[in-house]
Amino acid sequence: MKKQVYTEEELDRFVFFPEAYSAEERAAIERFIEENALAAEFVGKTRKLKDDLSARLRQEPSESDREFAKRIFGSKQILLPSFGLVKNDSQEIFAHYSEIIEKRTLPQRFTRFIRIYPLRSASVVALVAAALVILVTLRKPVIDYNPAYAEVKDNVLAVYNKGGEKLWTKPAAGTPDYTQSTGSNNRYRRPFLIADVDGDGTNEVITDLYNETMEMTTNSLTCYSDNGIERWKYTPTFKLEGIGSTSATATRSVIFDFTLFAASKSERPKLYVAVCDPTFSPSCIIQVDPKTLSEEQRYWHTGGINKIFVHDVNNDGKPELLIAGINDAVDMVFFAGIDPENGIEGKSSTMSEQLQSMPSIQEMFYCVLPPVEFYEKLSVTKFNTLWTLQPLSYGENVIDVETNEIPYNIYHNAEGGIHYIFDKTLTVRSVSASSNFEKIYNNYRESKDRSMEPLNQEYFQKLKKNVRWWDGNKFVNYPTYNKRYTGKQFLP
Repeated sequence: MKKQVYTEEELDRFVFFPEAYSAEERAAIERFIEENALAAEFVGKTRKLKDDLSARLRQEPSESDREFAKRIFGSKQILLPSFGLVKNDSQEIFAHYSEIIEKRTLPQRFTRFIRIYPLRSASVVALVAAALVILVTLRKPVIDYNPAYAEVKDNVLAVYNKGGEKLWTKPAAGTPDYTQSTGSNNRYRRPFLIADVDGDGTNEVITDLYNETMEMTTNSLTCYSDNGIERWKYTPTFKLEGIGSTSATATRSVIFDFTLFAASKSERPKLYVAVCDPTFSPSCIIQVDPKTLSEEQRYWHTGGINKIFVHDVNNDGKPELLIAGINDAVDMVFFAGIDPENGIEGKSSTMSEQLQSMPSIQEMFYCVLPPVEFYEKLSVTKFNTLWTLQPLSYGENVIDVETNEIPYNIYHNAEGGIHYIFDKTLTVRSVSASSNFEKIYNNYRESKDRSMEPLNQEYFQKLKKNVRWWDGNKFVNYPTYNKRYTGKQFLP
């Protein structure tokens, strides 16, 4: 039986997709349009819209297009009129379309949209078409929501895109001011890390917004998506089984630093978290799957690990973990390189007398920096401490380490010490004093102890000779990599 009446939805489909109807059906619809004035007016407007849309898709966007797009798409919630032009789920329509918009050509995008969501009237088509045309013809996103930069200032974490536009903020009460550009050599703990946690091409922000005035009680990481919504929270498990009597003195775990190995074609992302109990040794680095938050491996070390970075130390094109802190066994600042590809489940190879039930992890290299005589003479503690660690990527130099050699028990508000710069062969290229240390040292020498050596090249050469390198069995006084590390295999 021949159909006598056609709805606006069917007329929409007839104009935009005539191939959806048979020849007989198209002839019937044409007769209906000829005999019905309202239908003829409706179809006329719809065909004009289709022609205008086709022409518009071939044009460059105008400035007015861009301004209108900013108003429409200036936030992640796309705004549509509240009157009932689209009777069902207009927000879902646009949410779905935003997921497919970058994957299809302009005509495909529009026709795909129409096929999935049949439209009720020409007014609806006009509304949707206008919004889609403005969106898809812009050559670049109006607003880039991918986090690229962050800073903590005045107790607030602010996250920005690469254009410097602020995306979102989070409270950071008690967290010291911290800028991303100085993060590698900042003396404070890292409060955030911007990285692609899941390998989807969009950055997330991992935070450790600790309160410095509360004795470093923060022991969890929070991951926020690009729009500032919390994705997960991770609290490390500081397992102490099998490490002897030290477990009796452990009271709490604190995250001192964290970093991420980005995804590659063959490797999924990996999160590395340096965890320590401030009251005892050892500490550990935990390898975490950022998708499941499962703790996969642990590297144990005697003394605190304060800094951890991803860095290609030997310029072989493959990144390693660069770590630094204090070695309690020798009471010195240390820095070392670890190859995660070989696994990190075990203890540092320098811990020959500790944690004997654990396998030894052969670091690529391991260096210790003894405290200076000034510090040993005046400090109540036996060991110097790490002040800054900075990976370098220019020339032959690869690592810049600064120790803190100013005794806290005498100079409460002053910190600083000795700069050591190493090249990729681990040779010490230069040694120098920080301005704070130089001022305090010279004042003390002038006023209290003239027998102290002056800070000159002879003094720095002496410090250079005091550096020690781990050769796989013992500490030696010449530059060397760990001879027991052999890439993919270990010597017995």
